[in-house]
Amino acid sequence: MYRQELVDILKQSVPSSCTMHFDKRLTKSEKRGKRHPLPSAEDTIDPSKIRHYSDPSWTGTLVCRSIFPAEKLSKLDPNNLALKDFTIVRNNLYFAVLREGKVSAVSLEEVVEAYKDFAPDAKCLLNCFENPSRWALHVVNELPLFTWDRVALIGDAAHAMTPHFGAGAGQVIEDVFVLGRLLAHPLTTLDNVPTALKAYQDVRLPFAQFVARQSERSTGQMYDFCALKTDRGNEREEIKILKEKIIDLWENWDSEGEGGAVAE
Repeated sequence: MYRQELVDILKQSVPSSCTMHFDKRLTKSEKRGKRHPLPSAEDTIDPSKIRHYSDPSWTGTLVCRSIFPAEKLSKLDPNNLALKDFTIVRNNLYFAVLREGKVSAVSLEEVVEAYKDFAPDAKCLLNCFENPSRWALHVVNELPLFTWDRVALIGDAAHAMTPHFGAGAGQVIEDVFVLGRLLAHPLTTLDNVPTALKAYQDVRLPFAQFVARQSERSTGQMYDFCALKTDRGNEREEIKILKEKIIDLWENWDSEGEGGAVAE
């Protein structure tokens, strides 16, 4: 399902008594009486590290993306693996390829040239690209906290991660699930909201950051073939071993974590 379609469905379930604000950016916060104290970040975090936490870090990876009709690829290569293993929504195929480099404008010729030595299926797929775009992949550096008093960070604001695990959106949903259950709990009142938010942080911070680390350091290195350790000439055997490691990681990725949203 396309992400925007999911958002539209969820919006329909929001009670009319609730007001939603989209496309907003927090620029400042102010203390409003004794009931809403908002100490500055300098009160709890080393001031010299504020920029480290507030500014996202570039991973050194650029993402090239394109959307095109699946029918276009089907006519050129009806047996292409992408028609089976990639996301097709409303007969459109959504595809992203990763490569290292500096941020710059991208053309179809540039994308095709970067992957000229790839398998025929991949090159055929790239030739179907329409209006490809490229942007630098950034992540949030690990934060020491997700909440302070009555303020909480969720989703990418708290733990933007690389896409190698395919778990970023899922972690957002877990954030919302835990936070929603806590705020809707009969024992939660205006006076103890900070306590509820602290419970949210205790559950979500360690696991979300674990997933982010696995995505970048483990799966990401494997997908970029940085985990190859054999001398040249043995790449084929090493890739087979790497394939087994990736499959094992996907099947058992949560066994080393500290518990997800619904962990008992």
